[in-house]
Amino acid sequence: MAGVIDGEGSIFIARVLVKSGYSRRGFFYKAFLSVANSNEDIVRRIREVIGMGFVGLTIEKRRDWRDKWEYKGSPSVLRGILPQILPYLIIKQEVAKTMLRYLEFIESNPIDGSMKVPEGYHEKLDSLYLGVKRLNEKGRDVPGDQLALASRPVNLNDRRPGNRFKAFRQMSEKECAWLAGVIDGEGSILLSKVFNRLYRRGFFYRPQLEISNSNRAFLIRIAETIGEGTVHRNKKGDAATKTRWAYIASAGVLRAVLPQILPYVIVKRERVKKMLEFFDFIDTHPLWGLKQVDPSYYKMLDPFYLTLKKLNKKGKQTAI
Repeated sequence: MAGVIDGEGSIFIARVLVKSGYSRRGFFYKAFLSVANSNEDIVRRIREVIGMGFVGLTIEKRRDWRDKWEYKGSPSVLRGILPQILPYLIIKQEVAKTMLRYLEFIESNPIDGSMKVPEGYHEKLDSLYLGVKRLNEKGRDVPGDQLALASRPVNLNDRRPGNRFKAFRQMSEKECAWLAGVIDGEGSILLSKVFNRLYRRGFFYRPQLEISNSNRAFLIRIAETIGEGTVHRNKKGDAATKTRWAYIASAGVLRAVLPQILPYVIVKRERVKKMLEFFDFIDTHPLWGLKQVDPSYYKMLDPFYLTLKKLNKKGKQTAI
């Protein structure tokens, strides 16, 4: 759950205007937990795991955007879930802490009906609201001296073609569940078609795991959890957008990680299974040393690439 909320969630306080009826200030604050995704299954699973809240659908007008499902939980949901996931949050940890302070303040200072408002009450309330809002703001947040390409050291085992993964760390159950949530929300499992005239057909398929986010520490934590891969700057931000960082890993990481997270993956489950089938196929049909390749080999190989490409396609589509 922490992985999903770090990747796809929003912990925020809405400022709700009062259109009619009595209100001291003409508005009130209401706290929410929101998780949006184009996959209905993961959103409904979140509702099932938490046990409270509701799920709604937003129809996108743009044809290249998928319709989005959204889970929303109220302050009671936040009170119950945040203390449980706080130790595992990375990106949203500070906003979760501030939200818990907000919830504790309003619970210990109830104001009902015509009760007199204690001195300093609104100032404290506004301060907590602005604190949550500030932590959720978009825009540049990376200091200039951190904008240089900054890759995490990698395990420089022999990378020659044909080598297989060696001695990857085995993640704990909690780490597997957290990483599965992250990949469900932010990850891409794909086969890239890389053109190179030295190969028989002029190209080859490269398995990759990519996770993009504006929080570099979050991606470094992913690399540390897996024990392999690199983190680098993907796109420099400006006054209106945050700098984007990317974690990238290739076949060896996928071979080691995917079997560990498969039981916990929801949105990317079919992609994980298809990639594992791809690895099984190329392992059981080795080409090393062959002077000629039977054309039936490529007829069996290419569908893996096409299926993953379709599963990763953006925009409105039917599930495979």
